[in-house]
Amino acid sequence: GAEPVAVPAITQSSAPSIAQLTPNRGETTTATRAAARSAGPAVSQKVGRNEPCYCGSGKKYKKCHGAVA
Repeated sequence: GAEPVAVPAITQSSAPSIAQLTPNRGETTTATRAAARSAGPAVSQKVGRNEPCYCGSGKKYKKCHGAVA
């Protein structure tokens, strides 16, 4: 038959604490804010209707993601 497999017990010391799981307590770090500022605002370029679709399908934008439903 199959032998039972030993499963290590989870002890209080091996489980991560709340402080370890949420080191920033929901606050953004200075490094994160600096990276967001240096990236600048999100700029989306308008895709021409006859240009290839941005998804990479090879279809024209107007026939793919630009199609009016």
